[in-house]
Amino acid sequence: MVNNQAHINMAIALSFLGRFDEAKAQINQSWGLLYVAVFVYSIWDSYRCAVEINKSHSLAEIEDAPITPSAVSFFDVMILEKKHPWVGLVWSALCLL
Repeated sequence: MVNNQAHINMAIALSFLGRFDEAKAQINQSWGLLYVAVFVYSIWDSYRCAVEINKSHSLAEIEDAPITPSAVSFFDVMILEKKHPWVGLVWSALCLL
């Protein structure tokens, strides 16, 4: 939704064609800033998840527990941890805009 409102894809297509002034004019800056915020949050969340998975892996190595490979899909939950429900509420509300 944010990608469509910010017109990011059209701006990317125009920039590939070398029409940079048109690409700049195409982007909705308000939505573009939200796009950047979502992108930064995704990077942080990926880093945080990787740190948690590494901690679990290190603990398994210390305890000499077997680590079996698993298939990961979009809907899998790798580690259960305490979450803040208000964060989900805020991100859900932003996605509905």
